[in-house]
Amino acid sequence: MRKILSKWIPVYLLLFYGTAGAQTFTYSAGLDSVQKSGFYVFNITPELSSVLKTDFRDLRIRDKTGNPVPWLAAGQLPMLRPELLKSLDIVQNTTTDSGQSLLIVRNDPKDKTDGFYIRFRNAAVSRMINLSGSYDGNKWYSIIENVNLERRFIQDRDSFLENISFPLSTYTFYRVIIYNGKNDPLDILSVQKRIRRDSPVLHARVENPPVSFIRKDSAQTTWIHIANPRRFHISHLGVQVKGPRFFKRQVDMLAGHLPVGNFTIVSDSLVNFSLPRLNDSVITMQIYNEDNPPLDITSITTSQDPEQIIAWLDSGKSYHLEMMSADAQPPQYDLVNFKDSIPENIKQIGVSQKLYIPALRTIPPNDHFKMNWLWVTLGIVLIVLVFFTIRLTKEVGKH
Repeated sequence: MRKILSKWIPVYLLLFYGTAGAQTFTYSAGLDSVQKSGFYVFNITPELSSVLKTDFRDLRIRDKTGNPVPWLAAGQLPMLRPELLKSLDIVQNTTTDSGQSLLIVRNDPKDKTDGFYIRFRNAAVSRMINLSGSYDGNKWYSIIENVNLERRFIQDRDSFLENISFPLSTYTFYRVIIYNGKNDPLDILSVQKRIRRDSPVLHARVENPPVSFIRKDSAQTTWIHIANPRRFHISHLGVQVKGPRFFKRQVDMLAGHLPVGNFTIVSDSLVNFSLPRLNDSVITMQIYNEDNPPLDITSITTSQDPEQIIAWLDSGKSYHLEMMSADAQPPQYDLVNFKDSIPENIKQIGVSQKLYIPALRTIPPNDHFKMNWLWVTLGIVLIVLVFFTIRLTKEVGKH
């Protein structure tokens, strides 16, 4: 009996934890029918964003038989056309004695930027980077830290572009530190930034439904708690200030009690905050009034940057989306290695279901049988363990 227990109990426990750890999705939505095979794209609407994590790790596309369909976020696609990219001057590109690669580039301070592309020679390695900004090239200010450069496998060319995104900035110099450890450095070929177009369609923000907020004023500080109960994705906050006539205040933005941005707001200017993509239920503004009267804030709006999902769909097949999973991990698809094969103009496909109502996940009959058998087996194991515990207790009592 001891041999049986030592052999099968670990197996049953592995089965139990494997079943308990399976990914389950709460929401589902259908895609419109596909008339012709090819790449298709659909928009991430506020309703869709409310049931997705900010990095879309809990989004799956499946066909009728449940097979996964690889997808890419359009924001992950580099703009490779030369007319959409502008080269930045590389001031320094060296490797320090500690094994760090130091890259400094210059940008026109009048030309605001929220990211640039670094072209590397092909290398299937991963690295961590930090990014800082400077006005004079001497004093540096942190922008983003501990960003992971993922391993890439590019087969159709000898280099690839890595997109470095960060909050909108007006620094003259940007410093990238790549931590190589004891490994050789990466081969950096060039740095380019995307030229923004004035097209309102391309860069129009997606407005979220209205939000509510609660304010609390103290002697020198105003706290404004902005409710986001449906957890829409938020990349921008618009604040309408009625008065006073002249003001210049420092503002801290917090999400989940963690700082996500620091800003200066000034009268006679459009008050808008660009944030990293958030979906927290509450976002807090902390306004430092010092000895001035609190600001009279009449309304707050939220919006998100437009995002689209691209996938190859076959004609004659039906597809659906699965969304919202607490234990979902970012999917790893081969499609990421074929970004250059995706055409510039992609057909739009609609999401047919407009209501996303959570429902209990249905379990196929075979899964019901497996689950029932698993629970019966665990019950037998528990009974045997209790039996041996009682016997052991009696033996100890006799001794």
